[in-house]
Amino acid sequence: MRLHSRALLIPLTLQLMACAAVGCTPSPHGNQPLGVGTIKDPGTLGEHSLAVDPDLHMLYILNANDHSVSVTDTRTTSPGPTIQLDPGEEYGGIVVDPIKHELIVNAVYYVQVIDEVSRQLTMTVNSPTTDGIRLMALDPVAGRLYVTSNDVVSILNVATGGIDGSVPMGMAQHIAVDTSSHRVFVSTSDPGGVVNVIQPDGGVTFLRPHGGGSPGVSALATDPSLDRVYIGQGSSIDAVDERTGHVVHSFHTGCPAGNMAVNPHTHAVWATGLGCSLLDKTNHFEVLDGLTYHTSLTLSGITEGSVIVDISTGVAYIETNGGMPFRQYVQAYAAPRGP
Repeated sequence: MRLHSRALLIPLTLQLMACAAVGCTPSPHGNQPLGVGTIKDPGTLGEHSLAVDPDLHMLYILNANDHSVSVTDTRTTSPGPTIQLDPGEEYGGIVVDPIKHELIVNAVYYVQVIDEVSRQLTMTVNSPTTDGIRLMALDPVAGRLYVTSNDVVSILNVATGGIDGSVPMGMAQHIAVDTSSHRVFVSTSDPGGVVNVIQPDGGVTFLRPHGGGSPGVSALATDPSLDRVYIGQGSSIDAVDERTGHVVHSFHTGCPAGNMAVNPHTHAVWATGLGCSLLDKTNHFEVLDGLTYHTSLTLSGITEGSVIVDISTGVAYIETNGGMPFRQYVQAYAAPRGP
């Protein structure tokens, strides 16, 4: 199924209803659909501030400065009870286990597991290292949570709370998991555009899409159904075959991608933050078709935060300031499917 050139934009009336319900401000752009929440402090936006459970139809927004998680029913845009976190901690990321229906948030020195239905804390797992947790990525099929610190990736068992192992490497900048092949992709602060690949057996291999001489990696995402990893580097996003390491296609984007998310059902790649600077008003996001290699959709507006795709609906949720500094939104976009 292919995406076409026009976006199916959710009506502005729904945006106004949603904003009235959750207290957000509608976007100043008429073609910006459905604000479903507000991130209050742009300094708290990160790579993993959004999570969605496609089966329970719940969108979760990590409000780091408020030490809370906002909950929105994606079917009705109605807000649910806010999940309060420890006010004495700093929180950096949020993921959903769609199999066990658990919410996982990471503080600096531990991760917390919260039951989505009861909203109760079920487990706390301390950081395996003394320098704390920077990033995390979940493989719900394997039951493993990968957390990064300054010089190691630790593998946590989300069922037992134990440590399954650790992999030394440089300071991680981005991390993505393929839930089919169970490979984990990590880019570090080392120059050259090299991506570390943690194999299911714990061994480490490397991807060098351009011989290791390209700019540093700006974003990572995987398409498990195609055994493919997307690597944002410089002015391009490379679609790389995980098994061979070959670049099957290179999308020219002009400027670095900030974040990416993939819908493995439609093979649509949502890439945000495509601007040469935060002050560049031409910043935009693009939807790339992983089958035809066409750019299916481009919309302007500064988008520099998280992006996540609800695979049950094809809707992407994106943090954006809508071109107005210090006014953060989470907005929903849907691209139509082909016949």
